[in-house]
Amino acid sequence: MKLALLLFLIGFADSCLRFQSVIDLITVPNCLCPPIKLLDQQGVQTNLDGNYLKNMQIWKPTIGFSTEKECEFNVICSEVPGASSFSTMMFRENGNPIYLNRVVNTQNTFFEQPRSMDTLWCGQDTDGSYKWIYYGQPQEDLSFACVADVDSCKCPKINYADNYVVLDERYPPDHCSMYSTGCIQEDPYFPFLYATGESRNLVINSASHMAGFGMTVYEDLLCVKTSESTFQWHYSNLPLNDVSIKCNTIKNEFGSEIYCGCGAFQWIGSYDQVVARDRKKQYVGAEIKSMLYNIGCEFDMLCGDGDAVVFSDNYDPIEAPSQLYFKCVDNPLSVYSHMWLVNGVRLINPAAGCLKKIPSVSTPNCLCPPIKLLDRFDVEDNGYGSYLRNRETWQPTIDMEPSSSCFFNIWCFPVPGVSSFYTVMFRSNGSPLYINRIVNNQSTFVNQPRSIGDMKCGLDTDGTYKWFFHDYPITDMSFACQADVESCNCPPIVELPSHPALLETRYQGAPDQCSLYNAQCEDRALLPFLYSNNGTINSGALGPTFYEDLTCIRETYGYFWYYFNQKLENLKIGCDTVQNAFGSGEVCVCGNFPLITSAEQLNRYDRQLEYTNASIGTYSFQPSCEFNMNCEEGYTAVVFSSNYKSLKVVGIPVKCTYNPLSSLFRMWVVNAVRVLNPAGACLKLN
Repeated sequence: MKLALLLFLIGFADSCLRFQSVIDLITVPNCLCPPIKLLDQQGVQTNLDGNYLKNMQIWKPTIGFSTEKECEFNVICSEVPGASSFSTMMFRENGNPIYLNRVVNTQNTFFEQPRSMDTLWCGQDTDGSYKWIYYGQPQEDLSFACVADVDSCKCPKINYADNYVVLDERYPPDHCSMYSTGCIQEDPYFPFLYATGESRNLVINSASHMAGFGMTVYEDLLCVKTSESTFQWHYSNLPLNDVSIKCNTIKNEFGSEIYCGCGAFQWIGSYDQVVARDRKKQYVGAEIKSMLYNIGCEFDMLCGDGDAVVFSDNYDPIEAPSQLYFKCVDNPLSVYSHMWLVNGVRLINPAAGCLKKIPSVSTPNCLCPPIKLLDRFDVEDNGYGSYLRNRETWQPTIDMEPSSSCFFNIWCFPVPGVSSFYTVMFRSNGSPLYINRIVNNQSTFVNQPRSIGDMKCGLDTDGTYKWFFHDYPITDMSFACQADVESCNCPPIVELPSHPALLETRYQGAPDQCSLYNAQCEDRALLPFLYSNNGTINSGALGPTFYEDLTCIRETYGYFWYYFNQKLENLKIGCDTVQNAFGSGEVCVCGNFPLITSAEQLNRYDRQLEYTNASIGTYSFQPSCEFNMNCEEGYTAVVFSSNYKSLKVVGIPVKCTYNPLSSLFRMWVVNAVRVLNPAGACLKLN
């Protein structure tokens, strides 16, 4: 049975209303609010959020106002030659247009004209001025226009391949694809609009469902003339391609329930959800924070940390420092239609969350992601760098050269009370890396600003541009400045009695600096090493040995020495050979790099027990200052270390390369990660 179309023709008459002839600006008598603007096609062309209608036939409406009630007015659009179907629309500078009334073939689809809005009133803003207020939000440049609706038969036909959809044409033959729709399945199935837009799939719940009649209509669906010869469907202000109608449930499509007739409202709980909605890349790397809310027809979302942000399919993200207010309200076009509003803006498919944006630096000439600047809270949330969370942290200055694409350098300026500090690089797929060290306001290597060798922007295998460090992609590249003022709180470093080293204090008189030594061995055939309960460290020095990566870090229950990111307890300095200290000979300035040949060795290095009972392959390569670990077929190249999890190596060479802190130091790098005391193996899990 065909679905019946229900039309409400509600008469509106006010004998006290006086009409004014159509001019550009209407001053409402006895009203302190700004004049109301009337727009023609040229006026709509200059409206930021409404200029998608610029090619439509547009004319000015008539405004009527009351002689008895201050600031009360209504709007009427009259038929013009060639346009018996049209919409009355409200425009403003701080929001998308709102459809107020629709006429099809001289018939009002729901309400009769003239139309007034009891949700629009004149009120005093926080700055003391009077403004028009729409659902509690001050409106800038409130304007009205009449927009023709005569092109629907020029838009692509709307498909309904779903056998469960029931369609009934409204107002034939004047309008094409103007349907009343329903679903053969019972509630909770609804007919949805499916489309594509901006290279993404769209699903739209019209929120215009007449439960008593089992029908849904699409009053906001309009065919828009986008050029002299092209036409495109728009739902409100959202452009649609490849439009079809299918039946489904709100829960299946959105993973959410219907709220107050407005449809789904989704909550953002993961960064993947941000990436899917952040079309302009405004929240790259943002952190998800906790939120408080109590869903209803009107509700607040509160953020204890970060900004309150709501994404939608039809508008740029709306952001507020800690709170946003959401409303499900009546759509002016129909008593059966509802819409979500935030700050007076209509949103389609809203999704909200509390996000903390991390400051970043970028240049238009560089295709790689922006470089993030971290504070202490960001460091605390960094998976591999959180051991540095208790240090005073501030953001560096990044200089990007516009003329040289992606080249950049970093500068950490001192802050009050701190004369010694590090510049640190963070990422989400590797441990932090010290880039520069300042002691008593002096650079220990070269003066700032610092650039990073072997850092470049390149195209990854997934087709995206990423930052590469030693030919391996790094994600979420970030920088911070961190104070280095705790060393006098750490236990004094002593010499190993059996193999003492000769120690000389560096930077005499530097405040907040203890145990900052040059070390050498009386026997030139020996090297000074750091010994601790956690392992032995070779600094990789080319000449005189000193320890730029040795720093004192405050933990919850005390102060501890760290060499790079490895904790060292009961720290001593002593002299020995590489063979005696590590059980194998030196293969490069970086030190030894043994290859695992026995289950006993594997068990000693495999601290996470990932390769228990794995088969050990044979080696057709030998470690050197740069080498590839090419394993026989079926075996995987794996590098273990004392300071990082095991790393699978595929097609990337293992390197003994420069330590950014000094040209006098070298370090082992695997998959862009610095590793201490590495050992390699070709393994096959049984």
